Parts: sequence; structure tokens; C-alpha cells
Amino acid sequence: MQTYSHFILTAVLVKPLRRLQERHSDRLPPLPQGALLLGSILPDLPLTILGVIAISRDLASGAFDDPILAAATAGTPATEAMMARSLSLRLFDDWFFSNPWVIGVHNLFHSPLLVTLYILVGYWLWRRGRSGGWFFWLACAALLHTLIDIPLHVTDGPLILFRSTGNGATLRR
Repeated sequence: MQTYSHFILTAVLVKPLRRLQERHSDRLPPLPQGALLLGSILPDLPLTILGVIAISRDLASGAFDDPILAAATAGTPATEAMMARSLSLRLFDDWFFSNPWVIGVHNLFHSPLLVTLYILVGYWLWRRGRSGGWFFWLACAALLHTLIDIPLHVTDGPLILFRSTGNGATLRR
């Protein structure tokens, strides 16, 4: 699912969630629409930011001026020489699957276990009179995003568990 689709789906759910929260206001924190909408795209933001940085660097260095490299970005498999020239090719064709830092950053708000922990922390803070309600709903929207992505992104979806290997973190489903 595309990032904007998560946003639209969550926006559609605001009204029913608001009714649910109003019926259970003693057990659920007030529902801020901004937290839900930000949470709906939050899992994709770290990789989007990394992608913008990598593509900007490639544009600035003229990497996309290379006709062979331009073909690689059009869908042909990238070679080692192409990846050496393009940061964005390395990011999406290699580091996304093998670099523990990229995997960790991408799954900071995409891992169901981490996002569930964020929900619990937000709820715990709200029950103690602190401002955890906003964080609770942000994490709930991020969890919805993640749960949709798990079956739709079979080879590149959210990490449920991290497992250390010689090459860094790997997918565990």
C-alpha cells in the first residue's frame, strides 16, 4: 500500500474512532485527529527522508546523467558498478535489505512489537495524568499502517523480530 493510501484510510476512520472514544472516554484518551493522521504515515517517513537525501545527492553528483544508470532506475537490475555510483540504488537495492542501520531506522515505527510498546507507553502515561494520549493515538495509527503492510509487502515488509547475522539484521516473520 502506498503511503498516501494509509493516510486516506486513517482519515476515513477518524469519525468512527471519535465515536468509540466518546463512548469509552473513561478508558480511552481524547482523540486528536493530527496524531492519527501523522501516525498513519509515520512508519514510512524515515525511509522517505533517507530516500530524499539519497536522490538529492545523486542529482547533485550527476549520477542520473549516466545513461546506463538511468536504465537501472527504470527497472533493469542494478550492477555493482551502478550501485557504486548511485546512493539511491544502494539504499533501495542493497542497504534496505542488508544494512542494520537502514533496517533499524525503517522499522523504528514499522515493527509491530515496537509500535505495540509505544501504544502501551502512551496509554500508561495517559492513565497517570501525563500527556501520553496523543502518543497513544499516534502509535495506534502506526500499528494499523504496519498491520496492513505485513501481508501486502511480502518481501520488504515490516520486521516483526530482529535477528543478528554476520550481515546485520534480517527479516523474521
